[in-house]
Amino acid sequence: MFELFLGNNLVKRNYGRLLTLGSILGIASVTVVFSLFDNYYRAVERLLLGIHPHVSLHKEGFDDADQERVTAALARLGDRLVDSSPAIDIAVDSVVSAAESFPVVCVGEAPDASCFDFSQANRPSADEVRQAIGFEVDKTRTSQLHLKGVVVRDGETLTDIRRVMDVRTSDEDLERLNLGARESMPMACLLERTLFHNATPLDDFLLELPGLDGGTRHFFRLLSTVNLGLKQGQHPLFVTSLANVQEILARPGFYNTIEVRLDRADAATEAAGVLRAALEGSGISVKTWSERDAGAFRLLDVLRRVIFVVIFSVLIVAALGIVSTLSLVVMENRRKIAILRAMGLRNRNIYAALILKCWQIAGIALVAGVGLGWVASAGLLHLPGFRQGLAKMGIQDPQVLIDPVGLTFLTLATLALFFIVAMIPARDACRIDAVGGLQS
Repeated sequence: MFELFLGNNLVKRNYGRLLTLGSILGIASVTVVFSLFDNYYRAVERLLLGIHPHVSLHKEGFDDADQERVTAALARLGDRLVDSSPAIDIAVDSVVSAAESFPVVCVGEAPDASCFDFSQANRPSADEVRQAIGFEVDKTRTSQLHLKGVVVRDGETLTDIRRVMDVRTSDEDLERLNLGARESMPMACLLERTLFHNATPLDDFLLELPGLDGGTRHFFRLLSTVNLGLKQGQHPLFVTSLANVQEILARPGFYNTIEVRLDRADAATEAAGVLRAALEGSGISVKTWSERDAGAFRLLDVLRRVIFVVIFSVLIVAALGIVSTLSLVVMENRRKIAILRAMGLRNRNIYAALILKCWQIAGIALVAGVGLGWVASAGLLHLPGFRQGLAKMGIQDPQVLIDPVGLTFLTLATLALFFIVAMIPARDACRIDAVGGLQS
């Protein structure tokens, strides 16, 4: 307590107030930026969880023996396992064509007659297509496609696809993904908007996979566009039911992925370890949702560190002000320090006095700065223009987020910085000679 009393008496009250105010503003700035970044980080997590299951098991083709091993391995997860389902997740070369629809009636005598399939050898002209299936091709794009076939049960999929859909739909609409080419309606699909930026629900498309099934064309009606954010332009996503993808690939009963949903997304790493141990030697690879997009998370972690360094520089500037102010305090109190040293004040007492004073400023700044940062963040989120800007970045439901881990790191970094700041003027104070200080 003596050292803190000494520090408060050496530093003038006005000096202390100014130093504290500068530190509060620095902490508040860091808090606001961290809150916004955490919103973006969580938005990316929600985006990826709309595409990927918590854990995915992959093999070129599962057979009955593989399925038995997987069933036994999943049983080891116990209550952590919520659901699992087969899926197809494959990259293919494709030709996707937008079309303009017309009402038609299709008639065929053969049981397998279809108005929607055309072989590569007998590809019809645009007029023939229009007459036969009711649309003509408007735009065509050749692309390597990320083809995903999923199981739809009770209007939902194992992954939360709704998170990445640009148009929110009812349960009945998602059930339409189950409609096959032999149904009374065309197959439904979700299509990444980078393929056709102006695509809207109920637009029609032809999907053709050159080299597969003789280049057969398949008729789809768009259920919703999908916005993948960070993944735009890289293997655009095309989603429909598992049965439809099996028909597109002409491989009935085929699946190369088993999707797993857990009770918590953060349990994926532990669950993956259990599954890897159980499936060792089977040729089945196990990946968590974060591992599948490890590059995106590495980029976010690098950005977080860079942003912290840049914003923390505000506190460094405030710390430099504290160094200069405390050095001035030492000069102004040179005679007082000399008298105290003559009375037996030790170097450690001087160091403790200035360190405790700096930590007092840091403590007040952390409490008041975090509070001010929270209020400022809440105020920004209520500005319509600011919320619209965040929505364009994919942050649909921004909230004031103060991560406890980040706050702990900020607290430790601030205390360490202010400790270093106190050492320089304290060292100068310790060099004051008792006799020389009194004479000067």
